[in-house]
Amino acid sequence: MRRSLAYILAGSLLIVACGGNKESGTTETGAPKRVAKGDVVYGGTFSLAENEKFKTLFPYDIKDVGSAHIAWQIYEGLVRLNQKDLSIQPSLAEKWEVSEDQKEYTFHLVKGAKFHDDACFAEGKGREFTAADVKYSFELLCTKGVSDQNFEATFKDRLEGAVAFYNGESNSLTGVEVVDDHTVKIKTVEPSSSFLYLLANPITAIIPKEAYEKYGKDLKIGTGAFRVATGGDEKSELFLVRNENYYRSDKHGNQLPYLDTVHYHFIAESTDELSMFQNGELSMIYGLPAEKITEVVQENIPDFTNKPPKYILLREPEMSTQFYELNLTRPHFKDVRVRRALAMSIDRTKIMEEVLNGQAAANGPRQNQTGNYGLVPPLYQFSKYDTSKIKGYTYNPELAKKLMAQAGYPNGKGFPTLKLLVNYGGSRNTKVASEVISQWREVLGINVELEQVSLAQKIDDSQYGRADIFRSAWVADFPSPESFLSIGYGKNVPATMDLPSHPNTMRYKNPAFDKEYEAGMAAKTEEERLNHFAEAERILMEDCPVLIIWYVENYRLLHSNVHNFHNNPMNFYDLSDIYLKAPVAEGKKAEK
Repeated sequence: MRRSLAYILAGSLLIVACGGNKESGTTETGAPKRVAKGDVVYGGTFSLAENEKFKTLFPYDIKDVGSAHIAWQIYEGLVRLNQKDLSIQPSLAEKWEVSEDQKEYTFHLVKGAKFHDDACFAEGKGREFTAADVKYSFELLCTKGVSDQNFEATFKDRLEGAVAFYNGESNSLTGVEVVDDHTVKIKTVEPSSSFLYLLANPITAIIPKEAYEKYGKDLKIGTGAFRVATGGDEKSELFLVRNENYYRSDKHGNQLPYLDTVHYHFIAESTDELSMFQNGELSMIYGLPAEKITEVVQENIPDFTNKPPKYILLREPEMSTQFYELNLTRPHFKDVRVRRALAMSIDRTKIMEEVLNGQAAANGPRQNQTGNYGLVPPLYQFSKYDTSKIKGYTYNPELAKKLMAQAGYPNGKGFPTLKLLVNYGGSRNTKVASEVISQWREVLGINVELEQVSLAQKIDDSQYGRADIFRSAWVADFPSPESFLSIGYGKNVPATMDLPSHPNTMRYKNPAFDKEYEAGMAAKTEEERLNHFAEAERILMEDCPVLIIWYVENYRLLHSNVHNFHNNPMNFYDLSDIYLKAPVAEGKKAEK
């Protein structure tokens, strides 16, 4: 199986990168497509799906990856990620300089970038973006009551003057200086290797004052390659249309984007998503139903190896970990022996083989092992990150029983019934949870009730601690262990349960962890930084506030007419340079 998959993947990567033919074809509406310089093709609709409808598209409130996927297409920050290698690239800033002490950034902004046309502007025409919009946007993010949790995750203790502005001690954000219409200086409290990555995240996107004043958090106006269109069933789909005034061009001088429309479907069941893909209703799917992997991939090798192929298959380990959060405010989780017993009674190999059908990132000497390390997935991108002292939890039912008995619950006697909360997310979340609950019952003799809710409800309930255990996942905001470890930082946990806690929804507090995490944030060298983060993760895993289930590695399928899509470990995608062009059979001459 692995040999054939490797062959498919190698061919697929070549096809996606190089493209297919020179025929133009038509769009879905029948309008002729236009072939431009470099043989790229304008027109068409790219259709894809998310498991649930976005919770919000107000950038400063975004906390889930589904909302971020859409926001990346609508909004822009000062910098952007390169979809191929996740490096930092120019965006609304065309270039920048960093001071010798690495605490001052001078950004030179693009000229001619405009916000989307909308009624919030004079005569409905989007105005030009300027440095004043950077100042306004960052001050809004640092305003108390607007988005307190994302303020803590972004600019608190990072951006000079952010805390004073948030607390009302200053009427101006001193860390952001408008030099002129196209130049802005930003000052940080300490040097930070992740600061530019922070500015590439949609939660620091630039928005216009006019839109916020008219729509508040319902605004959907940015400078991105696509703008939100009206129409469709708001509960099940969202349309984005080409921004005709977009300022970026490709290397041949062709204006971006190439696509006319992006069509998001919100589909709960992965089997329904697969059917739509096979029927040609979706251009791409991410994550195959486990029970369909054999049928779709292993039994239909020619679909991927024919020239041209029917489908493109992409797969690689991701910067993403699936885990369960323990609500540490509950009395029964105060004892670390209980937490460790729960972790040791999970048979991850069985879950990987029988529930996920191998659709997970393997680790260790055997290919059926996953989730045996820490919160940070063991990836080659983190090869300089020393995990030798970080001990994960492998399946050890006898020790799990012993720990539970030592905690006063022999064979589960006297232990309360727990509630595990999962979001729908297709059937996978439910199937994994059902298997884990069964294993806990078999090994520890405890009862756990499963409750399914929407993603939006799960996020709210976890922030306010309304259950014992929460299904969760973390996709890196930037390629560093720092992004994962941010969920354990205790100084952002509110003092009372009537205030939400995010991203530390476990409400985990350990001064030793916080000390190492802060030292890593302030470190001057990469080696020093990673050493502190590794020590912080060692402490976190010993305390066991989360139960690692598996490391993510999903199948992604695309129709072979999709060009310029680049898979990456952060599951980040930018649709501005995607184009659709039908492939030609080998040996057949392409038509102009």
